[in-house]
Amino acid sequence: MKPINIIVKRELSTDGKTTIGKMYINNFYVCDTLEDIPRAIKIYAETAIPAGTYEVKWTKSPRTKPWWSEPGWTHWTPEIMDVPGFSGIRIHSGTSNEDTKGCLLIGIRAPKRAPYIYESRTMRDLFYKMIIKRVYKGGRPCYITFQNASKALGASLIPSEYLAAYGFGEKPTRDFEGATNDE
Repeated sequence: MKPINIIVKRELSTDGKTTIGKMYINNFYVCDTLEDIPRAIKIYAETAIPAGTYEVKWTKSPRTKPWWSEPGWTHWTPEIMDVPGFSGIRIHSGTSNEDTKGCLLIGIRAPKRAPYIYESRTMRDLFYKMIIKRVYKGGRPCYITFQNASKALGASLIPSEYLAAYGFGEKPTRDFEGATNDE
């Protein structure tokens, strides 16, 4: 079974406390990311996930508020596994480094309000719908790679046809993996 490969290309923002990046799934841009900064010595809830590749599993979180309307899915989130010196690292919503606690936040970069992201809950719902269908229900392996970038990546918005593929507007004929809506 072909794995899902998530890549986070990141940079250090100008405030010295926040790492902003871009998330790609199978080389398709999905959203922007926000984390704490990388550190040589880990400080609890203030250190970015070290560069490298990790497995992602869909697990129940004791800290997450209910977000999913389908019975039995509340409190389940993608967890980044086997990160050295870290535990319980998740991909979830939030807007600033105050919300990370060492986790990866997803949303859309707010260039004029750096270092923040917005539409985080919308992006969380979109991302979770992609993951739940393929990883948890489909049994596909999923990996995330964190890459430190050397130059600014800029900001862009998610194409409306991509958002529509996961329930946010009109539906396009294919999603990021080329599957039709009927598959």
